[in-house]
Amino acid sequence: MTSRSWTFLRVKQVVNDINDKVRGWTNYFCLGLGPVDKCYRATDAHARYRFRQWFKRKHKMQCMEMSRYPDNYLYEVLGLVRFKSRPLDYSRAKA
Repeated sequence: MTSRSWTFLRVKQVVNDINDKVRGWTNYFCLGLGPVDKCYRATDAHARYRFRQWFKRKHKMQCMEMSRYPDNYLYEVLGLVRFKSRPLDYSRAKA
């Protein structure tokens, strides 16, 4: 979704697609064995990095400064979903 071939898409559409993947992934792994916080942080950082790369290519920018589009901008203005640890809810688990 963040490759060069998808730069024709609107930002909101890419953000919504990424958010769907993030929600699905966190719902699937929230009942995993052991803490998943470290994995969530790594995956969250990767999602931010890939989105910034896509955004840079879409707008034909030579370099992308973190200060120009900080994390808060991605999460609060563009609506990118952050990976979050969730309390275990075994009642939602399916056998």
